[in-house]
Amino acid sequence: MQALLGFVNFKLYHSINVKYPPILDPRLEALAAELYALCRYISAGSGRLSGDPQAVTSIEDGQREVEKTGTRTEESELRLAQLQHQLPANEPGALMHLMENADDMDDDDHEKKECRNLFRNLKIFLSREVPRESLLFVIPAFGGVVSWEGDGSPFKESDEDITHQVKIHSPLMHALYQLSFMLLKFC
Repeated sequence: MQALLGFVNFKLYHSINVKYPPILDPRLEALAAELYALCRYISAGSGRLSGDPQAVTSIEDGQREVEKTGTRTEESELRLAQLQHQLPANEPGALMHLMENADDMDDDDHEKKECRNLFRNLKIFLSREVPRESLLFVIPAFGGVVSWEGDGSPFKESDEDITHQVKIHSPLMHALYQLSFMLLKFC
């Protein structure tokens, strides 16, 4: 299973021309900020492939796939044109379903743009008890800037530009805090 996952990661990384496995910042990796370290690695441009014979081969393979896809697209368009001529022209709404699908695609694009900008101009700080890894992935995907408590974070909790702070205050944590305080008081 792990070999399959490694292969999938290799293919995904190489599909965006990034070296696998990436060489991450060891300080951030030690602080469990793997996703942030990977983002910094990719944005720094050091993950780009250059002069690697395998990279050249994979690029050539990708170009061949694009050519095949282009040929398939041309064949599909030709077939569609032939089928349109076979449809009765006087049938009401004969080609309207194609236009309705095109409108749905525009709506999907608009929804995607809205999602990408959902957290735009938001600076979010995560406290220690929050499940950080998933939020480090989701918040930047929707246009936000995220930081966390600890070393290696992009900005500190005292930053005045923070718009939102994510904290978990459960009654259990509060009760445990009170219990530990009482134990220290009586010892």
